[in-house]
Amino acid sequence: MADAHASSVLASQLQYALDQRVVIEQAKGVLMEREGMGSLQAFERLRASARSSQRKLVDVAAEVVKDAG
Repeated sequence: MADAHASSVLASQLQYALDQRVVIEQAKGVLMEREGMGSLQAFERLRASARSSQRKLVDVAAEVVKDAG
């Protein structure tokens, strides 16, 4: 029973991480298109913005995607 619970928890954690990664990649794409920058540069911009605003990277990325849509 404990193994099944541990597997379920792990699956949930992995899905959460994947969902976050998708949003971050979408935001990178928005910045790359809008600002004409490379992938690494777009990621660094997202990361710097998250640090300076003391927010999670995924929250900054979600805002970028929302504003682009």
